[in-house]
Amino acid sequence: MRLVYALGLILLSALPLLIGCSGSNPSQATLSLDAAHEPSPVQVRETLRRLATARPDSFLVTRVRQGGLTPTFGTRFRLASGAVAAFIPGRHPVRGQELVMVVARGEGVPGAALIATARILAARAGRSLSPERTVLVVFLPPPAQGDALTALFAAPPWTRDHVAAMLLIEPDEVMAGRAEARAAEQGWALQFIEETSEPQGDVSAVLALARATVHAALLVADTGQQTADFPRPDASVPSQ
Repeated sequence: MRLVYALGLILLSALPLLIGCSGSNPSQATLSLDAAHEPSPVQVRETLRRLATARPDSFLVTRVRQGGLTPTFGTRFRLASGAVAAFIPGRHPVRGQELVMVVARGEGVPGAALIATARILAARAGRSLSPERTVLVVFLPPPAQGDALTALFAAPPWTRDHVAAMLLIEPDEVMAGRAEARAAEQGWALQFIEETSEPQGDVSAVLALARATVHAALLVADTGQQTADFPRPDASVPSQ
């Protein structure tokens, strides 16, 4: 009798936990998972420091490899343009053949935000939460990021007709102009991700951009929709 009573107490005490872990609120579970894999402020500061070194591309390759992302070509993470790229395979048997590119220059806040984004998406995939479409993260090499972006449009590492969208993190005016012109030519959906609030320093800016990028990437990869709450640079910027 005492054993039955004790088991009843254990089950009763565990009930809130079971309810919280159930599928009744998947958004909370998703947020918890993403937050658990966000870099700490200390890690973000170290990332920013390493991206400011003379050879940030080697650091980027190390980070995407450690994150468990798949190399773009065989065992290679570098494209001919010098960009560093890796992908998270899509889970859908058909839409998994389509590509969502998430692109940033490989330096400063945008580069650190893309590293954090890749880490979160790879961690989700490791927990059987892969996006439906394949997501490719691309770090453009500074200071030639404009040329590398043009090369990415000219020779994407995927079948051109299967590129669903490109998300571009914090582009400067030249990058924005080139992206808009080339995306219009290719017929690709294009979205710019920018921080809209006033961040308290680079670390908070990195984390805010990473959260926004993960949200936008999953929305596009899983539904084909785009968020509308991130401003786009002036569409009148000429292509250069």
